[in-house]
Amino acid sequence: MKPILKLTMKPILKSLCSLPLLLGILFLTSILSTSYGQGTPQTGTFTDTLKFSNGTSMKFKARVPMSLPKEKTLGLILAFHPHGGNENSMVDWPSKTFLERQGAVDDYVIIGHKSRRPNGYKEHLGDWEKADHGPSYETFQWAMKTYPIDRRRVHLIGWSRGGFMATRFIWDNLKHFATVTAYAGAHSPDWTKKSLGGYPNQDWVKLKWKDGIVNGKWTGTRIDYGVDFHNQSLKEYLPQSNGKLADFLPEFYHVHGDSDYVIDVDLTRCFTRELGKKGFRYVYRELDGVNHSKVFQGDPINMVVNDDVFRWIHATRNKILPLGETDKATLATIKRDVATMPNSQAIPLIKKAARIGGPQAGEALIKAFDSRHADVRHAAVASGYSTSYGPAFIAKLGEIIRDKDPKKDQDLRFNACHVLGRYAKWRQLDAQKIITDAVLDTSFTRYIRFQLITAISRTYELMIPGNMHDDRKIIQTLIKLLDDPDGGVRGYAHIILKKGTNDVGKFGFNPGHNKTDRQAAIRRWNAWATEVTAPLLSNNFVRKSPPAELEVAKIFSSNMVLQRDAALPVWGFARPGETITVSIAGQKVSTAANPRGEWKLSLKPLVLSHTGQTMTISGSSAIRLENILVGDVWLCSGQSNMEWGIKDTEKGPADIATANHPGIRLFVVPKSLSSKPLKELPGTNLKWRVCNPQNILEGTHLDEKTKQSQGFSGTAYYFGRELYTRLEKKVPIGLIQSAWGGSRIEPWTAPEGFADEPALKNLNVNEGQHHSPTAIFDAMIKPIVPCAIKGVIWYQGESHVGEEDRLYPIKMKALINGWRKLWGQGDFPFYYVQLAPFEYGGTKLVDFWENQMKSLSLKNTGMAIINDTIDVNEQRDHGKHWSERIHPKNKEDVGLRLAYLALAKDYGLDIVASGPIFKKYVTSGNTIRIIFEHTGRELKWRDKNSSNHSFQISNDGSRFVKANARIDGHTVILSGISNPRYVKFAWSNIPTVNLVNSSGLPASSFRAAP
Repeated sequence: MKPILKLTMKPILKSLCSLPLLLGILFLTSILSTSYGQGTPQTGTFTDTLKFSNGTSMKFKARVPMSLPKEKTLGLILAFHPHGGNENSMVDWPSKTFLERQGAVDDYVIIGHKSRRPNGYKEHLGDWEKADHGPSYETFQWAMKTYPIDRRRVHLIGWSRGGFMATRFIWDNLKHFATVTAYAGAHSPDWTKKSLGGYPNQDWVKLKWKDGIVNGKWTGTRIDYGVDFHNQSLKEYLPQSNGKLADFLPEFYHVHGDSDYVIDVDLTRCFTRELGKKGFRYVYRELDGVNHSKVFQGDPINMVVNDDVFRWIHATRNKILPLGETDKATLATIKRDVATMPNSQAIPLIKKAARIGGPQAGEALIKAFDSRHADVRHAAVASGYSTSYGPAFIAKLGEIIRDKDPKKDQDLRFNACHVLGRYAKWRQLDAQKIITDAVLDTSFTRYIRFQLITAISRTYELMIPGNMHDDRKIIQTLIKLLDDPDGGVRGYAHIILKKGTNDVGKFGFNPGHNKTDRQAAIRRWNAWATEVTAPLLSNNFVRKSPPAELEVAKIFSSNMVLQRDAALPVWGFARPGETITVSIAGQKVSTAANPRGEWKLSLKPLVLSHTGQTMTISGSSAIRLENILVGDVWLCSGQSNMEWGIKDTEKGPADIATANHPGIRLFVVPKSLSSKPLKELPGTNLKWRVCNPQNILEGTHLDEKTKQSQGFSGTAYYFGRELYTRLEKKVPIGLIQSAWGGSRIEPWTAPEGFADEPALKNLNVNEGQHHSPTAIFDAMIKPIVPCAIKGVIWYQGESHVGEEDRLYPIKMKALINGWRKLWGQGDFPFYYVQLAPFEYGGTKLVDFWENQMKSLSLKNTGMAIINDTIDVNEQRDHGKHWSERIHPKNKEDVGLRLAYLALAKDYGLDIVASGPIFKKYVTSGNTIRIIFEHTGRELKWRDKNSSNHSFQISNDGSRFVKANARIDGHTVILSGISNPRYVKFAWSNIPTVNLVNSSGLPASSFRAAP
């Protein structure tokens, strides 16, 4: 049966949005009556159409409790879902579903506005382009007159463009609502896909319709939803008050996915930022990896987020509308008598206070803590779990927590901790401050501090989705606790941090370590916190206008080298839909930016060129890159020995002075981490530089004392210089340094590499985010993919030696194949460096050398053997700092030997690419013949002393003796014992290597057995 709806309201002017004061008068006139309206109000779930006296109408669906209370105690959720669904969209799901899960569904009337397509806006919700919400507003008035709704519990929820409308709607009616929740601020597929989309370019927002641009200027009609939050006064909407303005305004909750259309993301960020400027309370949530359609459905974490939204809605009360006489009387009784009442009378009153909620109830309920009955005190605290009681109540809970009298009720303190934790989760900043200050107080018992850690960990449910800006104080506090004097507190804080971040940062933190040993991990936690709590809502992140300034990826700049004879991807950022044209060397290629403002195109291969070329990128503006050469680009990566600057090398000062090579260009990737793939390199002023004595001093390796750059990678420079000077045509060489001292191989590896290796599926590295899988790749490699390159040189492994990592060859395979897959250039060259000799103890290093050798089985790889590039006496001098020994200063030979691999394999020079590498052996009686690869014309003893060698033999594999050794052409014959079957060569962390090939390159260590 349909409800009887006979309204006697005066006609309302169409353009309600421009008459907020009149609306307020009309609203108050319409709801001051205690009547529910004329006729019997309908209960249950039903759909209907309201017809208004001005000829407009509104289709809606309502869900009303079957039993209506006599007093105004119900809440109202007014739900907008103006496209793509029907009237069920916001009533049954999510409103009813989420309220049911909290046992609060019968406390609310839910009204869902209906529209099946974009044109339905004008039919059902008014003309959104003119911000005419007359029908919506009149539906709201009807609900308030018809049902016993507590005016202090009126909430708006908008999904998609309905979120946009909800936030705009409330602006003219601020004092009538308690909360506003917007999901994915504004969206319509036809609007974004067929148009150029939109960005905020006012303090609130001005969107541009889809007529497009001419000569870089918009020609379409502007849809003006312009409310200047930053400048507009709110006083005209609100009663006179001596309190903070923000204390009398609705609370806002915005949530959407980070993969939503760019207009969704930026509208919501912009709007929320403007709320912050006014001091509004808000929660801003951006769900990691979630798109628009899955804000309510899909991932379990989205359910957690939305459950919390509805708990927060249920707990909130409007702070400016006066209480009814009945509620005033109830609170007066509580304030006067609750401390002296028996349990049977006090506890029912406390339940009534929880229903009333808000600051007035909180102020009255404080008296309950003076009761001599523990049950009354506990009931007063516990009631705070379901409602927000305001600043006085929060302050009282803080007082209870800080009372350290051991005779006082510990269970009361327990509940006070956890209620404040829930308030902190609801962005009650005064509650957050109390618990973050208290948990750092080492004079509290471990029991209370554990409760406080648990309380602040409530926020972790909202940390996991990805945007942690709202939680930065919580995160910073947990990180401070990692250095607490109490080991148990340290450990618990670390557990919460890992759990709250979805374990993305597998930091090497050990609560049992001493203070010094903990510091490196704590610094990494702090670096991570700085990154993930970056001010998403700041002007540095959200632009007030479209990225009218066309951008090209930072790997492209003047003075760069483009890879010859290969397709050349070029990419960047622009306005959604903007046409981008790239021109160079007679080519002109165009594309359009996608709805997220990203563009990419591919140029045809270019031939080698020593003459500087100009690349022009044009769209709404123009970018001009000059002095571009076409040659070969090499990516130079790894840990400290690759990062090691030219200034710290053996011949550094002299080689810097002569580093005038206009055909060599240098690019340095700044060191950075990320928990997800970045689209752009972090940092500013990134650019290619012509190799000269000044520019070669740019790098990431810093002097420990002066903190000054020690210059570009020495290994990479010597590699590039050798290629440039040896090649007959003087091929331009581009060198990209992307290296980080102390890093393991896992953080450099692409997810695609791990995915292809079953042995690495459950990889768990507990050495800090600096060392966590993909963390460096996501920040320092992914943003330059798929910039065309010739190949890679790699110098890394010291971080794995001590653990005798048998998985290292598999990890190398994952690294190499993962990079090759992403670049899509086939099996490009990948040349790596054998680790330098260093006294690790035992045979850890030679075991690792053996593991490194296994990667030669991969296609198009090579290893530079450097077991002779150190001063043996210096390595054994333990008086020197370890860093002086693990970082040998002879980086020239390292770079040269990498260059030999490339010159022989990729440039066709007739040279010996490598030192001798063991291939196999043949036994004959009491002799063993060792057969090598890469011998050149012959093998020889470097110092011509045949007895000064490092060959050992054994007939049982346990007792080894020095062999007699003689060179026979390309082989070595060993003897000295009967029936030898086992061989070792240079099997020592700091070996003597006298065996070389005709080019003087040393043989690599090896062992062999039958």
